[in-house]
Amino acid sequence: MVVLSGLLGGTSLFAGESGQGLGKFIPAWTKGMAWTVEAQYRLKRGGEPGAHDGHQAWSEPVRWRYEVLERQRDLNLDVIRVRAEEVKSAGASTAGFIFLGEVDNQGKLKSLAMARAAFRPDDRPGEPESIDYTRMSTGPYPVVNDLSIVPADFPLFEGTERTEMTSSVTFHEITETHGGLHFARDVAQRVELTQVESDDERLRVPVPPSADVLEYTITRPSDRSAYRQLWTSASPWFLYSENGNMRAWLVDTD
Repeated sequence: MVVLSGLLGGTSLFAGESGQGLGKFIPAWTKGMAWTVEAQYRLKRGGEPGAHDGHQAWSEPVRWRYEVLERQRDLNLDVIRVRAEEVKSAGASTAGFIFLGEVDNQGKLKSLAMARAAFRPDDRPGEPESIDYTRMSTGPYPVVNDLSIVPADFPLFEGTERTEMTSSVTFHEITETHGGLHFARDVAQRVELTQVESDDERLRVPVPPSADVLEYTITRPSDRSAYRQLWTSASPWFLYSENGNMRAWLVDTD
């Protein structure tokens, strides 16, 4: 296992042959920015959402609208609040997120990670289910969403430089505590330059021909959780995301 050190944390390996190179980026969010994601959930026999068991049926599409509510600077950190709400007339599920971004000496973001999340499955009163990801590691890391059907798997973004290599892999040590017991939940993140065509079924919004598309693959060996996402600097959220229970597309940006 790799022990994290410093805010950026993790250990990084680079792979691949020289070519166009891996041009990393960090999503550029401003207050008031909004986007819509459409998700489908894998159905187990009986019609209820569930883990993959060889049954390939999918739910009807569910749409989620995200909005950047606030962005503030706190010393060398940008604190960004984002809200997600199910798009329907009543009883909508909601989620709130806090993201932390480390700022360099020129005031530019050099990392972005999800720090906290809260999920409310409907409009009933009561405290939402919440999680503080910052308590599980000495540095930021890619988040695997275990609490909600809201599309909220989120990779770790760090660095904006272009390298000669076409992929990189980072490893992150994470420890969850339950009932005084500690459990290793380490994750690995692979970032790879990829190619997509305009008719790719994973795309629901146009992507500029000149834009790099990066594929993020996050794996958690302890329970075999994994997800894969497509990102581009031209969009505020993933273009496409899939895990064992869900697939989701960015369908609109405001």
